[in-house]
Amino acid sequence: KLPKYSEPMVRSVRKVPVPAAIQELLEAVKKSAINTTPGSFILESPALQGKPVCTNFFGEAIAKELTAIGISEADQKERFLTFHSMRHTFVTLAQLAGIPDVEIRALSGHKDAAVMQKYSHIPQVIDFEEARRKIEASVHVEKKPKVANF
Repeated sequence: KLPKYSEPMVRSVRKVPVPAAIQELLEAVKKSAINTTPGSFILESPALQGKPVCTNFFGEAIAKELTAIGISEADQKERFLTFHSMRHTFVTLAQLAGIPDVEIRALSGHKDAAVMQKYSHIPQVIDFEEARRKIEASVHVEKKPKVANF
């Protein structure tokens, strides 16, 4: 289907690099697919005879996994832990990895830099105390003890 904010009659398409481990999983899923024609959905629902998984499939799966590791539904809501929050995680981790913002925007589908910055949570993951120590260490000139000449 068309992306949420696509212009009429213009399909917004982007290439997304997939890590090798995920590619292997997708290949395994594809082998068990009911529909194997070109253009068929990779993530289909066997219960729906090969139709695509429902829109809340991933959200429900993530909520279930978070509960399984001890994060209650109330904590998930309070911390905004949702399928959509993975976009925020991607942008933040990509920035921490040093990927240029223009590439992150292309990968995440954000055309506007201001919108993409809304997805970044760098200030929440930076250890500002450690950064302060590094800055101080870089400008601190150690005084050498004076040696007395006798």
